[in-house]
Amino acid sequence: MNAPSAPPPPADPRTRALLEAPVVPLVLGLGATNAALQLAQAAVGLLEIAFIARLGLDALAGAALVFPFLALTVAVSQGAIGGGIAVALARAIGRGRYDDAGLIAWCALLVAIGFGGVTAAVMLTCGGAVFAAMGGEGEGLALAIRYAAVLFAGAPLIWTFNALLALVRGAGRIRLAAAVVCGGAVMMVPLSPLLIFGAGPWPGLGIAGGATALLVYYLGGSIVFACVIWGRTGAIRPPWPPRLSLRLTGVILRVGLLSALVAGSTNLTVAVMTTFAGASGLEALAGYGAGARLEILLVPLSAGIGIPAGVIVGTNLGAGRVARAKAAAWVATAAGFAAAEAVGLAAALMPGAWIGLFTADPEAVAVGTLYLTTTGPFYGFFGAAFVCYCAAQATGRMLLPVAGAFARTAVAAGGGALAGHLGGTFLAIGVGMAVFAAFGLAGLVLSVGYTAADSR
Repeated sequence: MNAPSAPPPPADPRTRALLEAPVVPLVLGLGATNAALQLAQAAVGLLEIAFIARLGLDALAGAALVFPFLALTVAVSQGAIGGGIAVALARAIGRGRYDDAGLIAWCALLVAIGFGGVTAAVMLTCGGAVFAAMGGEGEGLALAIRYAAVLFAGAPLIWTFNALLALVRGAGRIRLAAAVVCGGAVMMVPLSPLLIFGAGPWPGLGIAGGATALLVYYLGGSIVFACVIWGRTGAIRPPWPPRLSLRLTGVILRVGLLSALVAGSTNLTVAVMTTFAGASGLEALAGYGAGARLEILLVPLSAGIGIPAGVIVGTNLGAGRVARAKAAAWVATAAGFAAAEAVGLAAALMPGAWIGLFTADPEAVAVGTLYLTTTGPFYGFFGAAFVCYCAAQATGRMLLPVAGAFARTAVAAGGGALAGHLGGTFLAIGVGMAVFAAFGLAGLVLSVGYTAADSR
């Protein structure tokens, strides 16, 4: 069989860098920039929770009930479907198919609006019952319902923001994306407390003000990203009038829907553990919720390294540079382990520094401390597993990451149920992370999917 012809040399300097720059500084440089982006976006949500916590323990418990579903929405829209968008665009650019790159922009927008509408319908209809099943009651449950009603009414906006962000990253414009997200995070510092607590004649909206501030952030970022993409600069040139492609939409969804299973399992694990903690009382729920926010923070940290690695892998596979693609995946996996493990060890050694940001209640602090000291040393495995998952998105071969994610959930939930106490439950969470990593590393060692894109 004849080898596929090489694509024409890329005109865009960002694409040339993805294909030609030294691998280690390229992966680490883009990873550091994107990690700043991801952490800034996560900080927006954490900052909001910190402000909401000042409304009282009921408000903190209510936000803890909603947070796993907000995290799930962000994870699926940004890391799963967004990952499918980014790697589809990266492969198209790597092959030199710039007409496809323009069509992908419209396909991504359509997918985001559709999934955003479904998210809003499900959460507005079923959210209250789900929160109650997770242990919510009384004023905490009422506040959770109020918070979710505002937040998920804007779900299409959350999805649109993350789809446009994926397009910008898929084109290699990581620094631009980071600038927009970090700028939005700075804007949230005065906006969130203003809308929650009020100022002067403005009475504030309470817990609903936090949700409103988040939606303002997503709206502003979406406008900026849309202006960049539809300004027809760089490698993305969306056609006008709009045109869609079922083939390219299928490419996005084939990777994105399988990736959604990984994202869903990650947040399902947190939701199940939240239910276990809720059975031990309001203080345990609040304490675990405060501790688990650091675990959820691992997703943006690991994605910060993994997402640009996926773009590098996808662009190079599209261009037929298989060895370079695999080298990038290994460098990123090592970096993902090191970064997440550093966070976990720091949290295990100084748990009060984190838990104290959210609550001073002695029982809640004790539960949060137990969580961090038990689970924190396993965080590096989660970082490595998540980066392997991002790299697998670029290859289009998602079976091992999906299997590993559900194995993690089974180990964490099953072990937690059998343990019968919170210490054993938290240990099961850590062991589940190690299992997740084992599946991802197996795919990388066996080079699953690492072939030239046009030969698949």
